[in-house]
Amino acid sequence: MRRVISVACIIIMAFMIVITLTVIKFNNIKEQYQNLDPNLDNYSIAEIIFLSFERLKTSILDLSDGSNVLSKKSIFDSKIEILKSNSLNTKSFFKDEDFSTSINKLIKQSTELDKIFNSKGSIDEKRQSALMYMDTMRPTLLDLQESIYRIQIKNFNQIKEIIYDNSLDAEISSLLTIFLICTLFILLWRHSARLKKTLKNKNIFISSIYHELASSIQKIQFATDVINDEASKKDIQKYLDIINFHANKITSQTLDVLEYSKIEMGNSVIQTEPFVLNQITTDAIHSFVKRNDNSLKVRISPKNTLIRTDKKKVQSIINNLLDNSNKNSQNNIIHLHLRIFSGYLYIKVKDFGNGFDINKIGKFIQPFNQGAERDTKQGLGLGLTIIKSHIDLLKGSFKARSTIGEGTIFFVKIPVLIVHSKDRL
Repeated sequence: MRRVISVACIIIMAFMIVITLTVIKFNNIKEQYQNLDPNLDNYSIAEIIFLSFERLKTSILDLSDGSNVLSKKSIFDSKIEILKSNSLNTKSFFKDEDFSTSINKLIKQSTELDKIFNSKGSIDEKRQSALMYMDTMRPTLLDLQESIYRIQIKNFNQIKEIIYDNSLDAEISSLLTIFLICTLFILLWRHSARLKKTLKNKNIFISSIYHELASSIQKIQFATDVINDEASKKDIQKYLDIINFHANKITSQTLDVLEYSKIEMGNSVIQTEPFVLNQITTDAIHSFVKRNDNSLKVRISPKNTLIRTDKKKVQSIINNLLDNSNKNSQNNIIHLHLRIFSGYLYIKVKDFGNGFDINKIGKFIQPFNQGAERDTKQGLGLGLTIIKSHIDLLKGSFKARSTIGEGTIFFVKIPVLIVHSKDRL
Protein backbone atom coordinates (compact mmCIF):
# COMPACT_ATOMS: atom_id res chain seq x y z
CA MET A 1 0.00 0.00 0.00
CA ARG A 2 2.81 2.40 0.90
CA ARG A 3 4.52 1.66 -2.40
CA VAL A 4 1.31 2.45 -4.28
CA ILE A 5 0.95 5.77 -2.44
CA SER A 6 4.61 6.63 -3.13
CA VAL A 7 4.23 5.88 -6.85
CA ALA A 8 1.04 7.95 -7.00
CA CYS A 9 2.75 10.90 -5.26
CA ILE A 10 5.73 10.71 -7.65
CA ILE A 11 3.42 10.67 -10.69
CA ILE A 12 1.37 13.60 -9.35
CA MET A 13 4.55 15.62 -8.65
CA ALA A 14 5.90 14.83 -12.13
CA PHE A 15 2.53 15.77 -13.60
CA MET A 16 2.56 19.15 -11.81
CA ILE A 17 6.16 19.85 -12.89
CA VAL A 18 5.40 19.00 -16.53
CA ILE A 19 2.23 21.13 -16.47
CA THR A 20 4.24 24.07 -15.06
CA LEU A 21 6.95 23.66 -17.70
CA THR A 22 4.32 23.45 -20.44
CA VAL A 23 2.67 26.68 -19.28
CA ILE A 24 6.06 28.43 -19.11
CA LYS A 25 6.98 27.30 -22.62
CA PHE A 26 3.63 28.42 -24.05
CA ASN A 27 4.02 31.79 -22.33
CA ASN A 28 7.45 32.16 -23.91
CA ILE A 29 5.98 31.45 -27.32
CA LYS A 30 3.22 33.99 -26.64
CA GLU A 31 5.76 36.62 -25.59
CA GLN A 32 7.89 36.08 -28.68
CA TYR A 33 4.82 36.21 -30.87
CA GLN A 34 3.85 39.55 -29.36
CA ASN A 35 7.32 40.85 -30.21
CA LEU A 36 6.65 40.27 -33.90
CA ASP A 37 4.42 43.35 -34.20
CA PRO A 38 7.01 45.94 -33.10
CA ASN A 39 9.62 44.15 -35.16
CA LEU A 40 7.42 44.47 -38.20
CA ASP A 41 7.13 48.22 -37.44
CA ASN A 42 10.90 48.41 -37.19
CA TYR A 43 11.15 46.74 -40.55
CA SER A 44 9.25 49.70 -42.14
CA ILE A 45 11.36 52.40 -40.43
CA ALA A 46 14.00 52.17 -43.15
CA GLU A 47 11.36 52.90 -45.76
CA ILE A 48 9.81 55.70 -43.67
CA ILE A 49 13.04 57.60 -43.09
CA PHE A 50 13.98 57.23 -46.74
CA LEU A 51 10.54 58.56 -47.69
CA SER A 52 11.01 61.50 -45.32
CA PHE A 53 14.36 62.19 -46.96
CA GLU A 54 12.79 62.22 -50.44
CA ARG A 55 10.01 64.55 -49.31
CA LEU A 56 12.61 66.92 -47.92
CA LYS A 57 14.41 66.83 -51.24
CA THR A 58 11.18 67.61 -53.06
CA SER A 59 10.50 70.56 -50.79
CA ILE A 60 14.02 71.93 -51.49
CA LEU A 61 13.19 72.14 -55.18
CA ASP A 62 10.84 74.96 -54.24
CA LEU A 63 12.70 77.04 -51.68
CA SER A 64 10.17 79.85 -52.13
CA ASP A 65 8.10 78.19 -49.39
CA GLY A 66 10.65 78.18 -46.57
CA SER A 67 8.16 76.95 -43.96
CA ASN A 68 7.51 73.76 -45.91
CA VAL A 69 11.25 73.01 -46.08
CA LEU A 70 11.65 73.60 -42.37
CA SER A 71 8.67 71.36 -41.65
CA LYS A 72 10.00 68.53 -43.79
CA LYS A 73 13.48 69.00 -42.30
CA SER A 74 12.04 68.89 -38.79
CA ILE A 75 10.21 65.64 -39.54
CA PHE A 76 13.36 64.15 -41.04
CA ASP A 77 15.44 65.16 -37.98
CA SER A 78 12.82 63.78 -35.58
CA LYS A 79 13.00 60.40 -37.31
CA ILE A 80 16.76 60.44 -36.94
CA GLU A 81 16.55 61.43 -33.24
CA ILE A 82 14.12 58.59 -32.51
CA LEU A 83 16.53 56.11 -34.06
CA LYS A 84 19.38 57.72 -32.14
CA SER A 85 17.62 57.36 -28.78
CA ASN A 86 16.66 53.75 -29.59
CA SER A 87 20.24 52.90 -30.46
CA LEU A 88 21.36 54.00 -26.97
CA ASN A 89 18.99 51.59 -25.19
CA THR A 90 20.76 48.31 -24.37
CA LYS A 91 17.52 46.35 -24.84
CA SER A 92 16.56 48.13 -28.02
CA PHE A 93 16.01 46.48 -31.34
CA PHE A 94 18.58 48.93 -32.82
CA LYS A 95 21.41 48.31 -30.36
CA ASP A 96 24.00 47.63 -33.04
CA GLU A 97 27.46 49.14 -33.67
CA ASP A 98 27.13 49.59 -37.46
CA PHE A 99 23.71 51.12 -37.04
CA SER A 100 25.02 53.60 -34.42
CA THR A 101 27.89 54.60 -36.73
CA SER A 102 25.48 55.23 -39.63
CA ILE A 103 23.00 57.19 -37.51
CA ASN A 104 25.75 59.41 -36.03
CA LYS A 105 27.10 60.11 -39.49
CA LEU A 106 23.62 60.96 -40.73
CA ILE A 107 23.09 63.38 -37.81
CA LYS A 108 26.30 65.20 -38.70
CA GLN A 109 25.26 65.39 -42.34
CA SER A 110 21.84 66.72 -41.35
CA THR A 111 23.58 69.43 -39.32
CA GLU A 112 25.67 70.38 -42.34
CA LEU A 113 22.48 70.57 -44.40
CA ASP A 114 21.09 73.04 -41.85
CA LYS A 115 24.17 75.22 -42.34
CA ILE A 116 23.52 75.28 -46.10
CA PHE A 117 19.95 76.43 -45.49
CA ASN A 118 21.19 79.16 -43.13
CA SER A 119 24.06 80.30 -45.38
CA LYS A 120 24.07 83.56 -47.34
CA GLY A 121 23.30 83.43 -51.00
CA SER A 122 20.50 83.29 -53.46
CA ILE A 123 17.70 80.74 -53.37
CA ASP A 124 19.06 79.02 -56.48
CA GLU A 125 22.51 78.73 -54.92
CA LYS A 126 21.07 77.27 -51.70
CA ARG A 127 18.88 74.89 -53.67
CA GLN A 128 21.79 73.73 -55.81
CA SER A 129 24.12 73.31 -52.80
CA ALA A 130 21.44 71.50 -50.74
CA LEU A 131 20.58 69.07 -53.53
CA MET A 132 24.24 68.31 -54.21
CA TYR A 133 24.87 67.71 -50.50
CA MET A 134 21.83 65.48 -50.22
CA ASP A 135 23.32 63.32 -52.95
CA THR A 136 26.29 62.76 -50.59
CA MET A 137 23.81 61.83 -47.81
CA ARG A 138 22.12 59.15 -49.87
CA PRO A 139 24.90 56.53 -49.40
CA THR A 140 24.64 57.05 -45.64
CA LEU A 141 20.89 56.49 -45.81
CA LEU A 142 21.45 53.36 -47.86
CA ASP A 143 23.97 52.12 -45.28
CA LEU A 144 21.45 52.89 -42.54
CA GLN A 145 18.72 51.09 -44.46
CA GLU A 146 20.98 48.07 -44.98
CA SER A 147 21.83 48.04 -41.26
CA ILE A 148 18.12 48.07 -40.38
CA TYR A 149 17.42 45.21 -42.78
CA ARG A 150 20.34 43.21 -41.39
CA ILE A 151 19.26 43.82 -37.79
CA GLN A 152 15.72 42.85 -38.72
CA ILE A 153 16.80 39.59 -40.34
CA LYS A 154 18.98 38.76 -37.32
CA ASN A 155 16.12 39.41 -34.91
CA PHE A 156 13.63 37.46 -36.99
CA ASN A 157 16.02 34.50 -37.05
CA GLN A 158 16.46 34.72 -33.28
CA ILE A 159 12.72 34.87 -32.72
CA LYS A 160 12.24 31.99 -35.12
CA GLU A 161 14.77 29.86 -33.22
CA ILE A 162 13.26 30.77 -29.86
CA ILE A 163 9.74 29.99 -31.04
CA TYR A 164 10.92 26.74 -32.61
CA ASP A 165 12.80 25.66 -29.47
CA ASN A 166 9.95 26.63 -27.15
CA SER A 167 7.42 24.99 -29.46
CA LEU A 168 9.44 21.78 -29.45
CA ASP A 169 9.78 21.88 -25.66
CA ALA A 170 6.09 22.66 -25.31
CA GLU A 171 5.23 19.79 -27.64
CA ILE A 172 7.39 17.37 -25.63
CA SER A 173 5.93 18.68 -22.36
CA SER A 174 2.40 18.30 -23.73
CA LEU A 175 3.05 14.76 -24.89
CA LEU A 176 4.64 13.93 -21.52
CA THR A 177 1.62 15.43 -19.79
CA ILE A 178 -0.72 13.27 -21.85
CA PHE A 179 1.45 10.24 -21.08
CA LEU A 180 1.37 10.97 -17.34
CA ILE A 181 -2.39 11.49 -17.42
CA CYS A 182 -2.85 8.17 -19.22
CA THR A 183 -0.47 6.47 -16.79
CA LEU A 184 -2.36 7.92 -13.85
CA PHE A 185 -5.69 6.75 -15.24
CA ILE A 186 -4.27 3.28 -15.94
CA LEU A 187 -2.92 3.07 -12.38
CA LEU A 188 -6.23 4.25 -10.96
CA TRP A 189 -8.08 1.71 -13.08
CA ARG A 190 -5.71 -1.11 -12.09
CA HIS A 191 -5.87 -0.32 -8.39
CA SER A 192 -9.61 0.16 -8.60
CA ALA A 193 -9.85 -3.31 -10.15
CA ARG A 194 -7.52 -4.68 -7.46
CA LEU A 195 -9.61 -3.02 -4.76
CA LYS A 196 -12.77 -4.60 -6.16
CA LYS A 197 -11.02 -7.97 -6.31
CA THR A 198 -9.71 -7.56 -2.75
CA LEU A 199 -13.17 -6.65 -1.46
CA LYS A 200 -14.62 -9.63 -3.26
CA ASN A 201 -11.93 -11.93 -1.87
CA LYS A 202 -12.45 -10.53 1.61
CA ASN A 203 -16.15 -11.29 1.34
CA ILE A 204 -15.24 -14.82 0.27
CA PHE A 205 -12.75 -14.92 3.16
CA ILE A 206 -15.42 -13.87 5.68
CA SER A 207 -17.74 -16.53 4.29
CA SER A 208 -14.91 -19.06 4.52
CA ILE A 209 -14.25 -18.11 8.15
CA TYR A 210 -17.92 -18.58 8.94
CA HIS A 211 -18.07 -22.02 7.33
CA GLU A 212 -14.76 -23.14 8.84
CA LEU A 213 -15.69 -22.01 12.34
CA ALA A 214 -19.29 -23.18 12.03
CA SER A 215 -18.13 -26.61 10.87
CA SER A 216 -15.67 -26.99 13.75
CA ILE A 217 -18.16 -25.71 16.31
CA GLN A 218 -20.85 -28.10 15.06
CA LYS A 219 -18.44 -31.03 15.31
CA ILE A 220 -17.43 -29.98 18.81
CA GLN A 221 -21.09 -29.70 19.82
CA PHE A 222 -21.89 -33.07 18.25
CA ALA A 223 -18.98 -34.76 20.04
CA THR A 224 -20.01 -33.13 23.33
CA ASP A 225 -23.60 -34.28 22.94
CA VAL A 226 -22.50 -37.83 22.14
CA ILE A 227 -20.23 -37.90 25.20
CA ASN A 228 -23.03 -36.62 27.41
CA ASP A 229 -25.73 -38.93 26.07
CA GLU A 230 -24.49 -42.03 24.33
CA ALA A 231 -20.76 -42.59 24.37
CA SER A 232 -19.28 -45.52 26.18
CA LYS A 233 -16.05 -45.12 28.05
CA LYS A 234 -14.00 -46.55 25.21
CA ASP A 235 -15.49 -44.01 22.73
CA ILE A 236 -15.00 -40.99 24.96
CA GLN A 237 -11.32 -40.61 23.99
CA LYS A 238 -12.20 -40.62 20.28
CA TYR A 239 -14.69 -37.80 20.74
CA LEU A 240 -12.32 -35.91 23.00
CA ASP A 241 -9.72 -36.10 20.22
CA ILE A 242 -12.31 -34.64 17.83
CA ILE A 243 -13.05 -31.81 20.26
CA ASN A 244 -9.33 -31.19 20.80
CA PHE A 245 -8.60 -31.17 17.06
CA HIS A 246 -11.32 -28.67 16.16
CA ALA A 247 -10.61 -26.50 19.19
CA ASN A 248 -6.98 -26.29 18.11
CA LYS A 249 -8.12 -25.59 14.56
CA ILE A 250 -10.33 -22.67 15.69
CA THR A 251 -7.49 -21.31 17.83
CA SER A 252 -5.02 -21.53 14.94
CA GLN A 253 -7.37 -19.87 12.48
CA THR A 254 -8.21 -17.11 14.95
CA LEU A 255 -4.51 -16.43 15.54
CA ASP A 256 -3.92 -16.33 11.77
CA VAL A 257 -6.66 -13.72 11.34
CA LEU A 258 -5.29 -11.60 14.20
CA GLU A 259 -1.72 -11.90 12.90
CA TYR A 260 -2.71 -10.90 9.38
CA SER A 261 -4.70 -7.97 10.78
CA LYS A 262 -1.53 -6.69 12.47
CA ILE A 263 0.44 -7.11 9.24
CA GLU A 264 -2.19 -5.32 7.13
CA MET A 265 -2.37 -2.36 9.56
CA GLY A 266 1.43 -2.13 9.77
CA ASN A 267 1.46 -2.95 13.48
CA SER A 268 3.72 -5.97 13.13
CA VAL A 269 7.12 -5.10 14.64
CA ILE A 270 10.26 -7.04 15.49
CA GLN A 271 10.69 -7.99 19.14
CA THR A 272 13.94 -9.88 19.62
CA GLU A 273 14.77 -12.19 22.51
CA PRO A 274 17.39 -14.88 23.14
CA PHE A 275 16.35 -18.54 22.84
CA VAL A 276 17.64 -21.93 21.79
CA LEU A 277 16.25 -23.92 18.88
CA ASN A 278 15.06 -26.69 21.20
CA GLN A 279 12.40 -24.32 22.50
CA ILE A 280 11.17 -23.67 18.96
CA THR A 281 10.96 -27.34 18.03
CA THR A 282 9.26 -28.27 21.30
CA ASP A 283 6.57 -25.68 20.69
CA ALA A 284 6.28 -26.82 17.07
CA ILE A 285 5.75 -30.44 18.11
CA HIS A 286 3.08 -29.45 20.65
CA SER A 287 1.37 -27.22 18.08
CA PHE A 288 1.47 -29.86 15.35
CA VAL A 289 -2.07 -31.19 15.00
CA LYS A 290 -1.89 -34.69 13.67
CA ARG A 291 -4.23 -35.19 10.77
CA ASN A 292 -4.45 -37.40 7.68
CA ASP A 293 -2.24 -39.93 9.58
CA ASN A 294 0.81 -37.69 9.08
CA SER A 295 3.74 -37.64 11.47
CA LEU A 296 6.48 -35.10 12.18
CA LYS A 297 10.23 -35.69 12.16
CA VAL A 298 12.49 -32.95 13.54
CA ARG A 299 16.23 -32.43 13.17
CA ILE A 300 18.29 -29.61 14.69
CA SER A 301 21.93 -28.67 14.17
CA PRO A 302 23.41 -27.51 16.46
CA LYS A 303 20.87 -28.09 19.20
CA ASN A 304 22.04 -25.82 22.01
CA THR A 305 23.03 -22.65 20.14
CA LEU A 306 21.61 -19.54 21.80
CA ILE A 307 20.41 -17.06 19.20
CA ARG A 308 18.63 -13.70 19.25
CA THR A 309 15.78 -12.80 16.89
CA ASP A 310 11.99 -12.52 17.00
CA LYS A 311 11.04 -15.88 18.50
CA LYS A 312 7.29 -15.49 17.98
CA LYS A 313 7.65 -14.72 14.28
CA VAL A 314 10.06 -17.61 13.73
CA GLN A 315 7.61 -19.86 15.59
CA SER A 316 4.74 -18.57 13.43
CA ILE A 317 6.74 -19.23 10.24
CA ILE A 318 7.49 -22.81 11.28
CA ASN A 319 3.94 -23.54 12.48
CA ASN A 320 2.39 -22.21 9.26
CA LEU A 321 4.86 -24.17 7.10
CA LEU A 322 4.09 -27.37 9.03
CA ASP A 323 0.35 -26.70 8.88
CA ASN A 324 0.55 -26.14 5.12
CA SER A 325 2.40 -29.46 4.62
CA ASN A 326 0.07 -31.24 7.03
CA LYS A 327 -3.02 -30.15 5.07
CA ASN A 328 -1.58 -31.25 1.75
CA SER A 329 -0.20 -34.64 2.80
CA GLN A 330 -1.70 -37.96 3.77
CA ASN A 331 -0.03 -40.97 5.45
CA ASN A 332 3.36 -39.25 5.16
CA ILE A 333 6.24 -38.05 7.27
CA ILE A 334 6.77 -34.28 7.34
CA HIS A 335 10.41 -33.29 7.86
CA LEU A 336 11.45 -30.18 9.78
CA HIS A 337 15.16 -29.32 9.71
CA LEU A 338 16.59 -26.29 11.56
CA ARG A 339 20.23 -25.30 11.16
CA ILE A 340 22.40 -22.41 12.36
CA PHE A 341 25.29 -21.50 10.08
CA SER A 342 27.31 -18.30 9.51
CA GLY A 343 24.86 -16.01 11.28
CA TYR A 344 21.74 -17.40 9.61
CA LEU A 345 18.91 -19.67 10.70
CA TYR A 346 17.99 -22.09 7.92
CA ILE A 347 14.52 -23.65 8.02
CA LYS A 348 13.59 -26.53 5.75
CA VAL A 349 10.15 -28.17 5.68
CA LYS A 350 9.70 -31.14 3.38
CA ASP A 351 6.60 -33.21 2.66
CA PHE A 352 5.61 -35.90 0.17
CA GLY A 353 2.09 -34.65 -0.36
CA ASN A 354 0.04 -33.25 -3.22
CA GLY A 355 2.50 -30.60 -4.34
CA PHE A 356 1.43 -27.65 -6.47
CA ASP A 357 2.29 -25.75 -9.63
CA ILE A 358 5.36 -23.74 -8.59
CA ASN A 359 4.46 -21.09 -11.18
CA LYS A 360 1.45 -20.20 -9.00
CA ILE A 361 3.51 -19.48 -5.88
CA GLY A 362 2.92 -15.73 -6.32
CA LYS A 363 -0.86 -16.26 -6.17
CA PHE A 364 -0.62 -18.50 -3.13
CA ILE A 365 1.33 -15.84 -1.22
CA GLN A 366 -1.46 -13.31 -1.81
CA PRO A 367 -3.99 -13.06 1.04
CA PHE A 368 -7.48 -14.56 0.82
CA ASN A 369 -6.36 -16.95 -1.92
CA GLN A 370 -9.32 -19.30 -1.71
CA GLY A 371 -9.17 -19.37 -5.51
CA ALA A 372 -6.04 -21.50 -5.13
CA GLU A 373 -7.56 -23.76 -2.48
CA ARG A 374 -8.25 -26.48 -5.03
CA ASP A 375 -4.49 -26.78 -5.49
CA THR A 376 -3.18 -26.17 -1.97
CA LYS A 377 -6.06 -26.78 0.46
CA GLN A 378 -4.96 -23.77 2.49
CA GLY A 379 -8.24 -23.18 4.34
CA LEU A 380 -8.39 -19.46 5.10
CA GLY A 381 -5.58 -18.75 2.67
CA LEU A 382 -3.43 -16.71 5.06
CA GLY A 383 -0.61 -19.11 5.95
CA LEU A 384 1.85 -18.31 3.16
CA THR A 385 0.92 -14.62 3.35
CA ILE A 386 1.90 -14.49 7.03
CA ILE A 387 5.06 -16.49 6.35
CA LYS A 388 6.21 -14.15 3.57
CA SER A 389 5.39 -11.01 5.60
CA HIS A 390 7.36 -12.24 8.63
CA ILE A 391 10.34 -13.25 6.48
CA ASP A 392 10.40 -9.84 4.78
CA LEU A 393 10.21 -8.07 8.14
CA LEU A 394 13.13 -10.18 9.44
CA LYS A 395 15.16 -9.40 6.26
CA GLY A 396 15.18 -13.07 5.30
CA SER A 397 14.54 -14.98 2.09
CA PHE A 398 12.03 -17.62 1.00
CA LYS A 399 12.11 -20.28 -1.72
CA ALA A 400 10.04 -23.31 -2.61
CA ARG A 401 10.33 -26.37 -4.81
CA SER A 402 7.32 -28.49 -5.61
CA THR A 403 6.20 -31.21 -7.98
CA ILE A 404 2.54 -32.06 -8.33
CA GLY A 405 1.86 -35.47 -6.81
CA GLU A 406 5.36 -35.80 -5.29
CA GLY A 407 5.57 -33.15 -2.58
CA THR A 408 6.95 -29.77 -1.62
CA ILE A 409 10.08 -28.34 0.02
CA PHE A 410 10.13 -24.89 1.60
CA PHE A 411 13.44 -23.14 2.31
CA VAL A 412 13.68 -20.15 4.66
CA LYS A 413 16.83 -18.16 5.51
CA ILE A 414 16.73 -15.66 8.38
CA PRO A 415 19.65 -13.59 9.73
CA VAL A 416 20.14 -14.09 13.50
CA LEU A 417 22.54 -12.94 16.19
CA ILE A 418 24.45 -15.91 17.66
CA VAL A 419 24.84 -15.26 21.39
CA HIS A 420 26.87 -18.39 22.09
CA SER A 421 26.90 -22.10 21.28
CA LYS A 422 27.02 -24.60 24.13
CA ASP A 423 27.95 -27.29 21.63
CA ARG A 424 31.35 -25.62 21.21
CA LEU A 425 32.11 -25.41 24.95
